[in-house]
Amino acid sequence: MSFWKVFWAVVLGNIVSWFVVSIIGWIVWALFLGALVNGLSDRLQSQRSLVSPPSQVVQSRSSRSVTPVLPAPQPVQKRERVFSDSAIEQNRRMCDFWTKQYRKDHDPESLGYRDAACSRYRHSVTAYK
Repeated sequence: MSFWKVFWAVVLGNIVSWFVVSIIGWIVWALFLGALVNGLSDRLQSQRSLVSPPSQVVQSRSSRSVTPVLPAPQPVQKRERVFSDSAIEQNRRMCDFWTKQYRKDHDPESLGYRDAACSRYRHSVTAYK
């Protein structure tokens, strides 16, 4: 075979493979976007049902007044903390220590440790199961 036949065969093979890979990429991209849109619409639909529950309207025969019937309030469930009291106390002590250390030396490293420790403390106080 001559050089030019091999050259054009390689060029044509690269072009064909590029088209095949592009088509497969578009198909995968379309499937991904379709699944994403379906998931988001399902999530939006479930959030709409949680935010505004349908209220039933009851019309009295004698007075013809319209009164909405609201669902009965659900009992409040007791939530448990994720962190134990000793862990929360330890996180508070670490936050206090790094706050004092930063006030003493104004070192940027102490500032970073203080921010991390105080963030951990705030998270441990507000985290529930």
